[in-house]
Amino acid sequence: MWCPAYNKEKFSGGILSSQRSESTNNSLRKKLHPTHGLCELYKNFIHVIEDWRRRENAEDHTSTIGNRHLCFQKVKLLEHAQSVYTINIYLDFEQRFVKGVACDCNIVSFNYPIMHFLVGHPEDDFIKHTVCFNKDELTIECTCKQFTETGILCAHALRVYHSNNVHSIPTKYIVGRWSKNAMCTRIDGDHETREAVIESSVWRIQTIRNFISLVNSSQHDIATRNVVDSTYKELKVKVSSLIGQVDESITLEDVENMLYPNIKDPPKKRKKGTKDKRPKSTLEKQCNKLKGHIKAWKNRAEKASIKTRATAQESAK
Repeated sequence: MWCPAYNKEKFSGGILSSQRSESTNNSLRKKLHPTHGLCELYKNFIHVIEDWRRRENAEDHTSTIGNRHLCFQKVKLLEHAQSVYTINIYLDFEQRFVKGVACDCNIVSFNYPIMHFLVGHPEDDFIKHTVCFNKDELTIECTCKQFTETGILCAHALRVYHSNNVHSIPTKYIVGRWSKNAMCTRIDGDHETREAVIESSVWRIQTIRNFISLVNSSQHDIATRNVVDSTYKELKVKVSSLIGQVDESITLEDVENMLYPNIKDPPKKRKKGTKDKRPKSTLEKQCNKLKGHIKAWKNRAEKASIKTRATAQESAK
């Protein structure tokens, strides 16, 4: 994401495209070395994953206990957010709420039930944002697009909610990944409670293998062929009644590619022992060079001070 201004309408969680790879590299670099073989790589990678899971379990336990301190006491909107969100997300939500309290909220137009507000800080905000609020359905939309980008309501929307006596966050604006029950109760934004749900890609491969083994076992007998064909037609009718027309454009080659993908060698191999680092820009090289000069100057100054003290002590003796 090289320019966040053009991605406001797509969810990113506020994370830049390079941060994920950089955080992963930082976690692995502490336990890996360029000269390690494949076995050492696998063992150390397992240790890193166990460390991540241990920290994740600790965070889950902390979130169940909850944050006991509120910036404003007896504010229903904050109490509801505290009961729904994890601690880190609630602190972000609370910071936005406090920021919204200091903003001015002026009505621009009112055509029941739609209300338009102009929200912004009287001194700090050069550009004020327009908030569209539906008083009956409690839906809200702000021109800053922070909710669509991060999944958390912005300070302008919270200011309008608080001014219109909305005491709880509507279910539509509670993103499952930020809630306390995100581990096992919400998948892909679905609001239904599910347990032990297999991922779609894993289920697809398992089902393809099951059907291939069933067809291979039935190919030499006419009766079993008829059973498979009739069952397939009934299954197709049932699936069509649930999702609509069934896609029949998948060929045998597509199925073979799913089950046995052709993994190609990389176009260029890196020599063993070379570091995987991104190329540095001219400005970054100049900054690093300047930092090296400053560090060398500090080392020379420290050595000179030590030498001066030693000379003074000898003269005193």
